Amino acid sequence: MLAAIGEKNDSAGAVALSRLIGMNGIRHSFDLDVYSQTAVLPGVKKQKSLLPRLQGLRDVGLKSETDSIGLIASNRIRIAKKHNQLTNRLREWLLWRHQVPKESKFDALILDWRQGRHLLIEAKTASTGPGGRAQLRQAIGQLFDYRHTYSGKLPPGKIDLAVLLPSKPSEDVLALLGSLDIGVLWFEGKDLKGTSGIHL
Repeated sequence: MLAAIGEKNDSAGAVALSRLIGMNGIRHSFDLDVYSQTAVLPGVKKQKSLLPRLQGLRDVGLKSETDSIGLIASNRIRIAKKHNQLTNRLREWLLWRHQVPKESKFDALILDWRQGRHLLIEAKTASTGPGGRAQLRQAIGQLFDYRHTYSGKLPPGKIDLAVLLPSKPSEDVLALLGSLDIGVLWFEGKDLKGTSGIHL
C-alpha cells in the first residue's frame, strides 16, 4: 500500500496512509486494511487513480482527531492529533469563503487567495516555551522549503507564506515571523484572525 502511494515504511508513510481515509470510499482504518489486502498487488509501484492529484496537490481532507499509534523503529509512539484539529478548523472555515484548500507535503495551500497570489500555510500547535519555539523554527524552514519545491509546479503567481496557530502568539513571535515576511493566522472563538495583509 505504501509503495502504491509513493511512500516509505516510516512515520510519514503512516500519516500518508491515514490521509487516505475519506477518499475513494475508504471510510475508516478497517476499509483501509481491506483495500490494502485486496487492491494492491505485488510489484505494483504506484496507482495514479488512488490519489487524484492536480500537479501533485489534493483537497485538504478531514483528519482524525483521536490519538493514533505509529510504529517507528520497533517503538510504539503516540501521535497527538491537535495538529489535525487545527487543520480541520481551517478547512471548515475556508469552505464557505474561498475554496477547499489543497495539500501535499505541506498543510494547506489556497490557490489564488488574492489575484495572482497563492497562500501556503503551515499549522503548528504551539508557539510558547521551548517546544513552541522549536515548532516555529520548524515551520519557518518548512515554509521556505515548500515554496522553493512547489514554485514551479503551481500556476504562475507569488507564493505568500503563513503559519496557522491555535491562538494569537506573543509580540515577539509576530515580530520574528513578520521579519521573514511570514504572516500569522489564529483562531479567536469561531473567527480566523491574521496579521496585516493575511486576513482571509
